[in-house]
Amino acid sequence: MSNFRPFTLLMILAAVLMGYSLVAGSGGNTFGLILVLIGLGIGGYILQSRFHAMTKPAAYINYLHARNYLEQRKLQLALEHLDKALALNPSLRPAQVLRSAVLLQMGRPGGVVNNIDELMKQNPRDISLYKARIALNISQEKYGSVVMDANQMINIDPSVPEGYLFRAYARHRLEQYELALPDYKQFVSRVPGHAPALVSLGEVYFHLGDIENAQQAYTQAIASISNFGPAYSNRGFLLAAYGDVSGGMADAQKGVEYSPKEPGVYYNRGCIYAILGEYENAFADFQKALEIKLDYSHAVAATAITHYLAGSREQAQTIWKQLILQEEGFADWEWVRERFGWTGDLKDAAQNLVGMDSSTH
Repeated sequence: MSNFRPFTLLMILAAVLMGYSLVAGSGGNTFGLILVLIGLGIGGYILQSRFHAMTKPAAYINYLHARNYLEQRKLQLALEHLDKALALNPSLRPAQVLRSAVLLQMGRPGGVVNNIDELMKQNPRDISLYKARIALNISQEKYGSVVMDANQMINIDPSVPEGYLFRAYARHRLEQYELALPDYKQFVSRVPGHAPALVSLGEVYFHLGDIENAQQAYTQAIASISNFGPAYSNRGFLLAAYGDVSGGMADAQKGVEYSPKEPGVYYNRGCIYAILGEYENAFADFQKALEIKLDYSHAVAATAITHYLAGSREQAQTIWKQLILQEEGFADWEWVRERFGWTGDLKDAAQNLVGMDSSTH
């Protein structure tokens, strides 16, 4: 009850004024005063219940200043006043929601986590909100939710190319390659020369067994950005896997040179070292990949393959069994074949490891 003390005092004052009017004024004036007081009472109640304007007026004033700055597109000042409002009243929900909207406009969706759903209810056709929630869901690997939000984006405005990219990316991660392919193609037709999307398109072609189009997509990415490491690295893996080992290694080396913080470039080069029989170099690259990304199953699987090729069959099988415990697909040769696309000795080693495991059951 103490939170409403200023509001209670206002109502007492209103009652006193009304009583005075009954004694000293006419009936018409009294009725008008009653209406004014009722309006004041309702307005005060709303301000208090929604904004705590009477118990914490400074927070409410900062919130109003923020709205004014937002209308003037002075986003940083709006954000500063919202921060002040929330410091004075952390439970001021309208300020929380407005702060999320300001952060979105400033290109900082990471601060929107707690209020994104409420913002979307208020603005169900705001594309920027879908983009923000998609970014959050991608970071949490909620790819099914990404597909649903991308569908909504495309329904709202089919001309926005990112909707197709987001949906393609999510389906790619869900290993729905046949569904991802047309969306990637749709995106790159609208945004030609987008190197990351072209690399992703190449990966989808690769998983679908279309090696020619995969290589072409990587080459187009390189033509767009001449130092784009993942494109060189992926093309190098393909070249080596299908016979051009020296050309593949040259591309793989460029991949490491241009993108030394990407785990995939070390995996690809490591596979080429394994093809060449340079097992220690292969192990070193797979280890480097795992230092960058601890749960990188490609590098773990390739380590097992390389142990097998190097003659350490028992160690290879131990690693492979651990992979199966994490992902049952490693016990299915068709799944392994499609996922990794190994050829030659690497393919034979993987097929033997899958067969060795199944023979123990």
